[in-house]
Amino acid sequence: RQIHRKDSTHPVSFTQGSTLADALGATVIVNSSHHQAVDPDSVGRGLRVIGVSGQGIVEAVECVDFVAPVLAVQWHPERLTPRTHPAAGALLNVMKRLAAD
Repeated sequence: RQIHRKDSTHPVSFTQGSTLADALGATVIVNSSHHQAVDPDSVGRGLRVIGVSGQGIVEAVECVDFVAPVLAVQWHPERLTPRTHPAAGALLNVMKRLAAD
């Protein structure tokens, strides 16, 4: 949902030791405009939930035991600026690092 033409925001908490917790910290503020969400009881094979909102909505998953790194987020980092949301730039750096490995 948008407020004054901006996405509403909320905190996401990450699982300790996950790729995003290591790169972004335990909790970050993200934007939200959900109309769908991952069912925490039916996460795809080989994926693990690593980020959830305070309401329990799955916000991030990563692949376990896969040849190439896989990382997915539910929010829209492309609509966040690193100046006002440092996690947006940090997420981009994580993706660049994973792609280079």
